[in-house]
Amino acid sequence: MLAVGAILCFLTLGGLALMSGNDGSQSEVPQAPTDPTLRSIDDTNSIDTVSEEPVLPAADFWSDNTSGGAPLKVQFFDESNGSPTSWNWNFGDRVTSTKQNPIHTYTTAGVYTVGETVTNEEGKDTEIKTKYITVTSSKDTDTLVDTGSTEKNTDTASRSGGTALTDTASQSTGTAPTADFSASHTTGEAPLKVSFTDESTGSPTEWKWNFGDGSPIIDGTTSAYQNPTHTYEKAGVYEVKETAINSVGRDTETKTGYITVTAPDSTDTTSEPTETAPDADFSADITSGTAPLTVTFTDESTGSSTEWKWNFGDGSPIIDGTTSAYQNPTHTYEKAGVYEVKETAINSVGRDTEIKTGYITVT
Repeated sequence: MLAVGAILCFLTLGGLALMSGNDGSQSEVPQAPTDPTLRSIDDTNSIDTVSEEPVLPAADFWSDNTSGGAPLKVQFFDESNGSPTSWNWNFGDRVTSTKQNPIHTYTTAGVYTVGETVTNEEGKDTEIKTKYITVTSSKDTDTLVDTGSTEKNTDTASRSGGTALTDTASQSTGTAPTADFSASHTTGEAPLKVSFTDESTGSPTEWKWNFGDGSPIIDGTTSAYQNPTHTYEKAGVYEVKETAINSVGRDTETKTGYITVTAPDSTDTTSEPTETAPDADFSADITSGTAPLTVTFTDESTGSSTEWKWNFGDGSPIIDGTTSAYQNPTHTYEKAGVYEVKETAINSVGRDTEIKTGYITVT
C-alpha cells in the first residue's frame, strides 16, 4: 500500500498503465489510455501530462548506385525524418514497393524518376528525384577494358550476320568520398549561428546536411551546400550529419551531441525591456448600410502588434499580413446580413483575438 503523500507516476502505453510510487511499489492498471503519454499524480491529486510534440515526416532517400547496365540491381535507403511508419516507393518503371529499404532490379534501359512517400500519424511527405536512375543496355557494358584513372574503353559486340560493332566511351575510375566536417563553434546561446566547413576527401560534387533540429535537410551541388550556415533557434544538444557524394558513391559522417545550444541568460541586465503580448481591439467607420457596403476597419490594439489577421464573417478569405493594408483593411460586404468580425493581433510574444458579434449589419 502506498504511503500518504507518495508521488505516483503512470506510463500509459498499449492499453495498460504501469503505476509506480516513490516507495518502490508497482502495479498494472488495465483500461489505460492508449496514447504514449507520461502522467504524474502528487498528493494533492494534481495531474501533469507531458507528450511529445507531433512532427510531420520529411521524406528523403538515397541509393547505393544510380547508373549501370541492365539488369541493374539497386538498393534504396530511406533517410526520412519524423519517424515514419509506412513507406511507398515508385521506381519509375511501373513497379512499387512498401518496404522501408527496398531492393529493385531495372531490366530495361532507360532513365527513371524515383519517388518515395512516407507517412506517420501527423501526415505524409513525398520526395521525388527526377532522372535519378540511368540504365544502359547490356551491350554497353559487355566488355570494358580499364587501364587507369581515365581511359578510353572499347566495347565490342557481334550481331547475327557477323558484323562487329564498336562502342567507345570514356569511363572515369575514382574513389567514393570520405565525409568529414567542422564547425565555426559548437556551443553558445540561442539563437546560435554556426558555419559548417566540409572537410571530406575524394572530390565530392554534392553535399547533404541534416542539422538535427528538425529543420529541412538541405541537398545541393554549390558552395552554399558544401559549406552551409545554420541558425539553431532553441536550446538543446544536436546531432549533425553530412553526406558527401560523387559519381562513384557516398559517405555519411555523423557527429552525435556536436552542437550544444543553451537558453539566453535571463539575468542579463543589459537586455531591452520585456515586450508584452498584444491586446486586440478595433473599430469601423460604418457598421450598417445597404449592400454593397464598404467598411474601413481601424486597428486599436495595444502591445506593439506586428501582424494582423482579419475574418470579416461573410465567407470571404481570411487575410493575414504585416503591412498597414492588413493593419487597417477595407472590406466590401456584397450581400445583406448581420456579420461577426474577428481581428487577431500578433507580435513575437503572443497573440490576442477580439470578436465583435453582430457588428456589421447590411440590408
